[in-house]
Amino acid sequence: SSSSSSSSRHPPIRVGLLRAAELVAEARRVVSEKLHYNMSAGISSNKMLAKIASSKHKPNKQTIVPDWAIQNVLRELKLTDIPGLGGETGKDVMQTLSEELNSQQQQWGAAVGDGGGGVVVESAEAVQVFEKDYLIRLFGAETGKLVWDRCRGIDETPIVESYLPKSINTFKNVSASCETEAQLREWLHKLSKQLAERVVSDHAANHRWPQKLSFARGVSNGFGSRRGISMLSRSMAFPRNSPLTPSTLSVSERLEAQILGQALKLVDGLKSEGKAVVPCFRIGIALTDMIYI
Repeated sequence: SSSSSSSSRHPPIRVGLLRAAELVAEARRVVSEKLHYNMSAGISSNKMLAKIASSKHKPNKQTIVPDWAIQNVLRELKLTDIPGLGGETGKDVMQTLSEELNSQQQQWGAAVGDGGGGVVVESAEAVQVFEKDYLIRLFGAETGKLVWDRCRGIDETPIVESYLPKSINTFKNVSASCETEAQLREWLHKLSKQLAERVVSDHAANHRWPQKLSFARGVSNGFGSRRGISMLSRSMAFPRNSPLTPSTLSVSERLEAQILGQALKLVDGLKSEGKAVVPCFRIGIALTDMIYI
């Protein structure tokens, strides 16, 4: 049968991973039914492999990476896609190792590609030809060990309990759609509505309330790029419990009005300081300093 031929090709998946997959599937089902969100998930022997697995079959699927499949994943995995090696760190590792190989005029087979400018070290598997001591000499003890471990599917990062976020906020890149104060007010109304719903839900679930509201805006420095955006924020105290008192309006509606009103006061404050508020590239409202009530 197909099942017997499959089991003969690969060792069985550990019971712990199968049990974890059952629990994750149940969690995804509950979230889908109650919150109407689809979730992807990854299950493996450590955080790094689980995170990589979760990105494999989006959306709304889950992926198991058993021990015998780890090398297959690493063969296709780019250095810059490895957690902890993204951004400039991964690019630096890739460039340095490529230069090292080119200086020695060595070729390492299919796992190392030739991009037309010489040997290019791109995949996690390609890095496995380097000894740990060699990587440590190149990148230092911390980064060298990180590169060696991650390119072998090793991640010793402990699993820790997640705590509630210290703030509830919403930010939006608005660029061309926020060039006038009327458009700014419209965006603030939308953000206030989103925040109000989240604060009400958080209060019901966690019995918390924010003590401070902040408004932030990003305007151009004149350089015509994101690097030319100047962010500026102002804050003020957020009243405790006022939207929870009896009223003909819903709690969410009163809270929305409270958030919008205070955000607009902070906008007026910036204007009185002679600061530009439009056109905006990015705006946001944050509710912070949460207390339990």
